[in-house]
Amino acid sequence: MDFSRMNQRITFLENRTVIDEIGNHTSQWDEVYSCWASITVKSSAETTNTGVTKEIQSLSFGVRQCAFIRCVNPTTHKVLFRGSVYDIKSVTPDYLKSRPATEGKTKEDSTEVKTETLSLTAPALPTGLVKAKTCESTDETTYNNWYKMPYNPDTSEKKAATTTKTS
Repeated sequence: MDFSRMNQRITFLENRTVIDEIGNHTSQWDEVYSCWASITVKSSAETTNTGVTKEIQSLSFGVRQCAFIRCVNPTTHKVLFRGSVYDIKSVTPDYLKSRPATEGKTKEDSTEVKTETLSLTAPALPTGLVKAKTCESTDETTYNNWYKMPYNPDTSEKKAATTTKTS
């Protein structure tokens, strides 16, 4: 990640339930964290409905990983940038990647396959988990959703997936 491009200040908002003076439960967005970010415009469009023109922007916010960012949840957090509030669609860790390395060569009269190796470094979760795998005892919901989103187990209850901790 190019840290020199992180030249815009953003603020994370968190949805909290507050009880007012007469006991009503109300929802409010509180500022909980502020940091520098790189901003990329993914798409921008205008729509007109009943004579009112509305601009729709989709932005990508790149921030440095920290303990708070690991806990950001798209359902309970939003981003405040230049006076506008943006919904968070997803949080994707920026893994350290490298170029694929060629491990072997294909010969004309051989069935040996040319393979490539990609080195990938992933940060540990706050619980210390680094990787997970499925096995015969994995429940059907976890198995079917395995490639839909990153697997993030709830460690308060025992899961069927095997996990490995960092040392």
